[in-house]
This record gives sequence, structure tokens and C-alpha cells, in this order.
Amino acid sequence: MGSFRGDTFLCAAVLCCAAGWAGAQSGQAAIAEGAGDQGASAEMPSNLVPVPVFVFVHNGLQRRVSAAEERCHRDDESTFRALKPDQPYLPRGCFEGDVKDLAARDFRLLVDDVPQEIKGFERKQWPLIIRDNLGNHAETSDRPSGVWSTGEIPQAFLPDSESYYVLGFAPVPSHDGCHRIRVKVDRTSVDVYARDKYCTGQTTADLLAGTRTGDKLAHDLAEKGRGKIPLFVQAGGLRASTGRQLADIVVEFPSRPLYHQWDTERGRLYLSVGVLGAVYAADGRLVARFSDLMWPSYWPTIAKGWQEDSGEMDTFYADSNGGSFDNFTLDQQWGHAWIPYRYEKQLELGPGKYTLRVVLSDGVKTGRAEAPLTIENTVGKPLALGSVFLCSRFRDARVAAAEAAAADFAPSYVPLASKDKRVSPDGDLKFVPDERMMGYFEIYAPGGAAAAGKIQAHLRVVDAKSGAVARDFPAEDVAPYEQAGSTAIRVVREVALTGLAKGDYRVQVEASDAGGHSASMQSESFTIE
Repeated sequence: MGSFRGDTFLCAAVLCCAAGWAGAQSGQAAIAEGAGDQGASAEMPSNLVPVPVFVFVHNGLQRRVSAAEERCHRDDESTFRALKPDQPYLPRGCFEGDVKDLAARDFRLLVDDVPQEIKGFERKQWPLIIRDNLGNHAETSDRPSGVWSTGEIPQAFLPDSESYYVLGFAPVPSHDGCHRIRVKVDRTSVDVYARDKYCTGQTTADLLAGTRTGDKLAHDLAEKGRGKIPLFVQAGGLRASTGRQLADIVVEFPSRPLYHQWDTERGRLYLSVGVLGAVYAADGRLVARFSDLMWPSYWPTIAKGWQEDSGEMDTFYADSNGGSFDNFTLDQQWGHAWIPYRYEKQLELGPGKYTLRVVLSDGVKTGRAEAPLTIENTVGKPLALGSVFLCSRFRDARVAAAEAAAADFAPSYVPLASKDKRVSPDGDLKFVPDERMMGYFEIYAPGGAAAAGKIQAHLRVVDAKSGAVARDFPAEDVAPYEQAGSTAIRVVREVALTGLAKGDYRVQVEASDAGGHSASMQSESFTIE
């Protein structure tokens, strides 16, 4: 799981302490009927209820680490530190406490004690270690298109890769309310940690619908003011390779002010972070909603997660030696590796002008933010532009794709990638003059540049108050950015900030083709501090 530099690296352990806990069971269970033999992962259909499941050998979390695990982990760390930016990091999976070889037929899933057919099955790895231009951080997701990002990982810390599974079942439409989930595994001497309930109305996008936590977040969203947690949002539209129109929403917040508490005796972190967002049409109608939780109670990590219905916390701690961590300043050295600072979510959303409202809570304080969200209508237009996203983080696109595929990470998430770069949009659009800022945007042309003739993109930076041009970049032919089979031409361009005075600015993007067609200009605002 984690690695405190010493004679052994830490394996997570779990304490069950509250009603409604997603519990562990040992022993043998019957094989699930109708599950079939699905040994390989397949993307979870959106109409199924996802049930993440962790399976460990009995006492696999509490035991001392083996010599083989320690050697593997040290070798893995050495490999990681020696990698070049264009080389993917594919962790060895040194942790021996998890059961890695299960298929769908090995599980039995019951809802209110009624066996369910397992219609979806995925095998995943977590966490995903991200290396980009600003450093290393961890990303976690048990949703198809929602990603939590933690702070920068210290140089002496590399979480170990761990396996888990996601089962999917079809809910019964007539069964309103909340229902108990139980998962059993056809193996002897194993401990199982799984999502323990679901409520009517929950979806893969809105997992907290119907729960007390979700209701509390919805109440907090309706309150006025920004709250005590600073919250920053960037949102816009993009298109999947299949042609689906998506809203990409990024929420950023400072991690340190989030309520958390360390138990230095056992390396125990008390932490709870929930997010809820709502998209409203111009007439005030609610058209989309999303919610997520870090960490859920069934997630066996060093961190603590909310109980969805009671707000109580389950204790997850790591102490492989039975010793004390009094000699470590845990919060200063390791907090960034577990405490999130960013959440990104993608939703299917039709063309239109919307208002996005977001609330984030740490169980004690809340933060609220509101932002406009526009999804361009590109149908029937010879040339069109999508939203402009501003980004300070970027990395090798091929490496990112290889790492995400190996972990089966957030399979429905559409990366913002072009040619050799993949970017991560910022929520907080404040920059400094020596910072590298990337602009990402998509150009839509039926048949691509070959049919439209030469397509050029023109970027400029203008003063937000006066409209005066502060920086004008030469127009660029976008043919090199085209990708076979894609309905969009995805472009990443660096926007040089050096020499810009303090103040508010906008990045403006225009596109035109050889046939005289022009796309409506798109822009995004930012601030130089």
C-alpha cells in the first residue's frame, strides 16, 4: 500500500467500528448462478449498479510484510525513479495480500439476501501513479469517468499497486429505497470488503443519490455564499471518439484546510471528502447531477472514509510492525499522498448554455462554486470549435494511455490528449508569469481537414478589461493534430505567459478553413498573479 522508508513497507489494515460497515467475511461461499466465466475485464454498462470489491487472503492486511514483497517493492521503486518521461510505469503488484486471479464465476452477489446475476465484471489496479511536468501524484477512481487526484507524492514514498474488482448488477426498478448488498467469494480463507448498500436513483455518475450524505450535500449546495473551503471550477465541452458530447468539469481546492487528523500511534488518518455538482438549464431546470466520495467506507486504505448513510467514519490504519509512528511528522511528510486536491468528472450533456453549481464537504466545512458551462451545437456546421481548457499539468500522451490501460482506470474517461501531450485542466485559473500554460481545444469539421481543405487555428491573449491584444500567436495548420477515426481534431498549444503583467486575461481561439468557413470564437479567462 504505502512505503515508510524503513525495514518494511506498510500494509493497510482495517478496523470495523460502526453500524452499516462494509464488512469482511472469511470462509467459503457458493458460486454465483448465471455469472458465467468472465476472466477478462469489460467496461461496465452504465445501467448497472457498480459494486467495488476488495478480496484479501485471510489476515492479509494485518500480517508482516514478507521478504519477497520488500525486495519487489524496493526494485519497483528503483525502476520507477530510473524511468524516462516517455517510458510507462507498469507496477509489478508486489503486494501479496490481495487475491488477483478471480473471475466473475467466483463471486456471489446478494441484494437484501436475494442472489443477483452478475452482468458486469472488471478487474482494476489502484492507485495510478502519475508523472507529469510538476512532479508525481496519485489518482484514484472507482467510477467510470470520475477521478480524484492527491497532492504531490514525496520522493521517499511510492504506494504499492493493489488489485480490486468491480461487479455490476441490474437494479429492480420497482424496489424503492436503500438496499443491503453482500458479496461472497468462492474461496476459502479470504477477507472480502465490498460496497454494502445502494439506493434507488443512484447511477455511476451520481453515487450518493438517496443517501444521507447525498441529501446533506444537496442541502449544502442550496445554501448561499462560497463557504469556508476555497473552491475553483473550470468546465467546458468536448467530444468522445464515438461522437458523444461531454461536459468536462474540474474542481480544485486546497488540501491542507480539509478536516483531517492523524493518529501517530498507528499511522491512522481521519479524512472524509464528498462532492456534489448540479447542472441547470437557462430556465432553472436541473438537467444533470453528479456526486462522489473519497474515501468510501469499503476502500481499505491508510485513509478513513465516510459512512454514506450515517456520516460516521470507518478507521483504516497501517501498522505492519505493531509499532508507533511518533517519530514521523505524518501530516507533513505523507498527508499529500492521501489527501485530495482535485476532482474531475465527465458527463454526457447536450448542446446548450448551462449554470454549474458545485459543493464540496470535508464532513465539517463546505465550499461552493458556480460557473457557466456551454456545450456548443456543432451539428450541421462546416467548421466548429469546442471549449478552451487551460492547463498547467501535462505529460506524455502515449505513456498515459499505456498506464491507464494496464490499470483499467476510469474506462469511460476521455483524456484531453493531442499528438504527444496529454493535459489536465486546472480548476484554479491563476498563474504566474514563468509558469507553463497549455491550451486545449477541439475543432470539428465533417470529413476532417482533407475535406475542408487547410484548417488553421489562431490563438491570442487579450486583456480582459480593455480587450487589447497582449499576445498574438501565428496561425497554425492543424492537419498534424488529426487522428484516424476521430470526429474531432484535438489541439494542444502552449500559451507563453512570460512578460505578462499582473491582471486578468482571456485566451481566445479562432479557426478557419480554405473554403472560407470560420468557427465561432471560443475563449477562457485566467489571471496572472
